[in-house]
Amino acid sequence: MIDSGIGMNEEAVSKIFERFTQADTSTTRKYGGTGLGMSIALSLIKMMDGNIEITSSEGAGTKVEITLPLKPVDMVKVPKTQKSLSAPNLADKKILIAEDNPINKILIESMLKSTKAQLTIVENGQLAVNAVEKGTYDLILMDIHMPVMDGSEAQRLIRDLKPSLPVVALTANVMKQDVDGYLAQGFITHIAKPIDINDLYGSLKNILDS
Repeated sequence: MIDSGIGMNEEAVSKIFERFTQADTSTTRKYGGTGLGMSIALSLIKMMDGNIEITSSEGAGTKVEITLPLKPVDMVKVPKTQKSLSAPNLADKKILIAEDNPINKILIESMLKSTKAQLTIVENGQLAVNAVEKGTYDLILMDIHMPVMDGSEAQRLIRDLKPSLPVVALTANVMKQDVDGYLAQGFITHIAKPIDINDLYGSLKNILDS
């Protein structure tokens, strides 16, 4: 960071990290500040095994260089969903929806109305498992957080009953480790909440309208 402010002399630079010390005490009323900022910054940088260097000249400004030994991180990569602007024709398909939130039920049902698919809606994972035991479905849209039995447990049981039945995770958990966990468990894909209707249509078209 470089500025073109009033700058500091060598003595001021040597004291800049001392608590309650400013380069020129006469500037306190003009510029404000308690003199704690640089001391706190130094403490934080040292905690991260970093280094800070300051070079300054009176009337010419100040240069502050901070070096932190940060490790490279694995950026969150959310699988790209093939969007579709139009609803797929699923008139001959049966879709089971497991969702406990009343508003979400209405929204999903409304979004899927134009697909003409036959919809069955249940409010928890146990009811979803029961429905699969008794009926035949082409796809399941499975909420993750539900009472009685969550979506993850329900998916495991359904996979044992009907391994080829595709189950889609509906969830607000979109961190890489969460998504990777769902896919590794056996969910065919995931759709993030709040649901984007074009993402929903794209996923349905990719899975069912082939």
